[in-house]
Order: sequence, then C-alpha cells, then structure tokens
Amino acid sequence: MKIRTHHAALVHFARLPATPICSFAEVRAGGSASSPTGLGAGSTQRDGAVNRAARFLQNTGRMGGEGRRGRRPSRGARTATICEPHRGARTATICQRTHFGLRLRRAEILAIAVFSVCLSASAAFDTKDWTWTRPISAAVAQSQFVRLPLPLDVLDTSQPSLADLRVLDQREDLVPYVVRWAGGHAISRVEWKSTGLLNPVFQPQQYSRVTVDLGDAVPRNRIKIVTDGANFRRRVTVEGSSDGASWDILLENGWLFDVPLPDKACRVDELSFPTSNFRHLRITVFNMPDDPRRIEITSVQTARWTETPETPLIPVAVKASSPQFDEKTHQNVYDLDLGYRNVPVATLEVTVSDRFYHRAYELEGRNAEKIQTQRRTETKWETEEREAPWTSIARGVLYRVQHEDKTAESNTIVGVRAAYRYLRLRVFEQDNPPLVIPSIAVKRWDVGVVFEYTPGESYSLIGGNAAAAAPSFDLAIAQRGLDRPDLPAATAGEPRFLEKAATPGPWSERYAVLLWAALILAVGTVLALILKNLGKLKGA
Repeated sequence: MKIRTHHAALVHFARLPATPICSFAEVRAGGSASSPTGLGAGSTQRDGAVNRAARFLQNTGRMGGEGRRGRRPSRGARTATICEPHRGARTATICQRTHFGLRLRRAEILAIAVFSVCLSASAAFDTKDWTWTRPISAAVAQSQFVRLPLPLDVLDTSQPSLADLRVLDQREDLVPYVVRWAGGHAISRVEWKSTGLLNPVFQPQQYSRVTVDLGDAVPRNRIKIVTDGANFRRRVTVEGSSDGASWDILLENGWLFDVPLPDKACRVDELSFPTSNFRHLRITVFNMPDDPRRIEITSVQTARWTETPETPLIPVAVKASSPQFDEKTHQNVYDLDLGYRNVPVATLEVTVSDRFYHRAYELEGRNAEKIQTQRRTETKWETEEREAPWTSIARGVLYRVQHEDKTAESNTIVGVRAAYRYLRLRVFEQDNPPLVIPSIAVKRWDVGVVFEYTPGESYSLIGGNAAAAAPSFDLAIAQRGLDRPDLPAATAGEPRFLEKAATPGPWSERYAVLLWAALILAVGTVLALILKNLGKLKGA
C-alpha cells in the first residue's frame, strides 16, 4: 500500500515561536482545563491536543507538579498552573519545576505531528491484483461527465460483468463511475399483472374467447396468453373496450406456438400490441385444423413495456462455420465465432429463405473452446484439457406463417443479454427438411463507463482481475443524466501490462539445501546411534 503524508500542518506549526506552555492551558487539580488567556477550552483543535500532551507528560512524571511521583503539592495550593508565577498567587508553577524545561513548541509539534499523520495519511488504490492499465483522454473544456466506450479488446480481458473495471486519477485514487449499456431500445418491464377471466365461451372447432376487466385505465402494451395442449400453432386476436360493449381491434394477427423438444417445449405465449388504456380486453384464440374441439384459455396476464429509443446496436464481425445436421436429433447446428471473449450480444437476425415454417431453436454460448481441469491420480494431480461446456442463453420459435392474405413472422432473436465469444444456434427441424439459412447477423450492446472528467487531470482505466467484486458508488443515484447519449466521448489508449510480483515457490523448493542438510544430519545421527548400540551389544 502506498502512503502519502501531507506536511503543510507540520511546517506551519513548526514555525511558531517558542511560547511557554502556560500561555495556552492551565491544568486544574480536578482534571479540567481552562485558559487564563481568554481562549475557551476547545477553542481550537490545537489547544486540545496541547492540553492532552501536557497532562500526559505531567502524569508520567516528566514534568513537575502534582503528578510527579514522590512529591506532594505545596500546602494550600489549589491549582498547578503552566505559566510564569504571579505575585501573591498560591500556585505551583510547572514551568519552573519541569525536568527538561519543556516549552510549548516541543509539546505542540509532538502532539500535532501524531495527529496530523493519523488524519492526513491516505492510501492510494492497490493495483497489485490487476493486469493492465490504459490512459484515458477526452477533449472537453471544463469539468463534466464523459462516456468512455469500451472496445472489444477491453471486454475480452475483463470479467463478463465488468465488475473488475476501475477508473483512477493521477494520484491513483479511485474515481466514482457507472457502467451504461446502450443500443436499440431500453426496455423497462412492469411486473406482470394477472387478471380474472370473464365470460369464457367457445365455438366448437372454431375459437375460444374470454374477456378480462383490468380494473383501471392504466396504459398496457404486452399480454401473455396461456392455453392448454401441446405441439400447436394458434392465431390470436386482442380487442379493447372502455365500456365493455363496443370493441376495437388491438392485435389481429398474433400467434401462439408450442414446439416440443426432447427435454422441454419451446413456447411463444407473449404478444405485443399498441399501447392503450382500455379497461376491458377480449381475447380470441382460433382453432387450427389439428386442434381439439375446444381450446382452454387457462390464464391471461398484462404488462407495460416502456421502450426508449437509444443509439443503434453495433454490428459484430462473425466468422461462421458451415451448418452441421444431426441425423439423430434432427437439428441443424450453426457455430459462430465473434473473435473476442465477453461480447455483450443483443440480437441475432436470422435470414431464412423458406416461404412458411415454424421451428424451435436454442441459442447457446461459451467463452473458450477448451478448458483445463485437475484430475487426481494415485500419485499426484494431473492437468487435462477437455471441451468447454455450452451454456443455454435463449429458447424460442422462428416462424413465418400466413392467414388468408396476411403474413406474420419472427426471425430475430431479441432480448439477449449474454457475454460470450462463441455462439451456437440449434434449429430443431423435426421431420421437416432443414431450413435454408444463408446468413446470421449479430449485433451487440454499446457499453461504456461514465465518470466526471476534469481537464488538466490525467485518468486511467485498469482491469483484468478475475477475483474483484463490483464497486459500490452513489453516483448513479445522486447524479441524473448519466445515461444521456450526447455525453462527450472519451477514448482509451493502448494497454500497458502491470508487473506482477513473483509468487514464491513451495518452502521445500526455496530451502532445498537446508532441507537436505537437515535430512543428512538426521540420517547421520540415527546411524551413529545404531552403531553405538551395536558396540554395546558386542561388549555384552
């Protein structure tokens, strides 16, 4: 840890004249202090420090007066005053009886030196566990908040959550900052609200319908409709009404899907519609040719998503391999390499050449192709390399369907919040011919660090600590406008790798000579004892 001490206070008080202690304090027999010069007790922090120093020296016997061992105060003296004696004053003067003739300057400097070192010593940020540092520059004319976009190579050498990033100033002190994710639409989801189902009716082999009373006129634009059955695709309409009598169409061509998979089905049961504040909603689910006589609508939930347009998402260069078809599981596998670890993926836009389809998919990710693991053998631990496992990111359905003359489709995987280098898209074809997918485009979030930048100061960004926890600052709560897209941009320079202290090896390796010497000495001692005992046995 680096310690810095400010000497301004010490230099100031060192230049004070050698004023006697009596001019600042009087130590009464009862233990309280007052000032004969008119300075109230505690008038300055310095006086309090001096009084404590004087009492300490008096009580330990380094000064004369009542506290000196083996000597009693003069008869009738009520006070021990640290001052020059006055005529007629019944006092015992410490100034005349002190062993060293200690004056204010010495006691004052001693007390203030200790106090000043304790208060003014500050610790710079310890970078010993961090890997790299980058200088930060910004073209601003006055102190203001700036946004430092993080390039992919910074993301590659940081934690996926960016918890190990720190901003330091030129004194290597920690600078408060916030991490901001931008791009596409910032969606703020309101908690889903369940509603009771009213007037459930149906027409056999045609449709099932329910109405819901939301109870208030709060704007909503999202609905979740759960129906019974499996392996289906069903068309949905959503209508709104303020009085429950006249209805207007909000969503005419929505679709619900359920595609079974070996372990878990992929469902699409959430639909969006234009934001409205209708109190009543009417939901109609239409039967498809392979549906049963009646469809049961089991639950309906509503919510509002607030979408704020922000900066565009950033395209990512993708190196894609040829798709591999698994005959056993009937799935097409698309492997994508984004080039850097921890890329904050936002969306995948899948281009499909087929006309109409609906296919379940699963998106997976990982940051390395191989990982090293430790395996215990009979004699030691061995390091072996094996393939890194995949982590499931999202599941859903890619579809393009048509009803009468209207087409609905969904070929973009949205809402992805995962930080990986390698992506794998599994498309479950079932008994259908494989989809023709000529391209997959990947876009990522624009992530940056926002902090206050002062011209003339120098700043740096450090990272690369796998064990670091995220810092906690009040900046995001105390300061508004940190998510504005028009903040001045800062830039990060080339990385400089921090030197690592050499890790000491095992004790047996560092002191091998000593260990062998002790072993030889022990063996020699044992042999000497054995030979000595053998000689005694021969003599016997």
